[in-house]
Amino acid sequence: MTVRPHDDDVADGAHWAQQAKRFVVVGLLNTAFGYSIFALLHLLGTGDVVAIVSATIVGALFNYFTIGALVFRSRGSNTVVRFAMCYMLVGAYNVAALKAVAAFGVAPLLGQLIVLPSVAVGSFLLNKLWVFRSQSV
Repeated sequence: MTVRPHDDDVADGAHWAQQAKRFVVVGLLNTAFGYSIFALLHLLGTGDVVAIVSATIVGALFNYFTIGALVFRSRGSNTVVRFAMCYMLVGAYNVAALKAVAAFGVAPLLGQLIVLPSVAVGSFLLNKLWVFRSQSV
């Protein structure tokens, strides 16, 4: 017996690829926005953790609308709590990863650039599989 996966199943590689491409394009915009906030706050002397937390909060508001609408075609606000929780997890990972990179003597601005790819992959997976799961078709 052959089982045909639904469009939103993990097995739907073409759909995943399409969303991943949109996520990368939107992610570039979101990353530039968030990194600019982080860099500005860091250069103003707020400290790395404050800069990351602040950039994550402001960026999350911007990202909620761009990721929801442009990547996952979400038009409702019923995902905002999961999205906020996702960004708390991503932010906590970001802080821990930056501290780990800094332990090797890497400066924070370069360290954040090093950490960003893993942050982006984790964010896509959380958004795809949990936050916007019902809108990911």
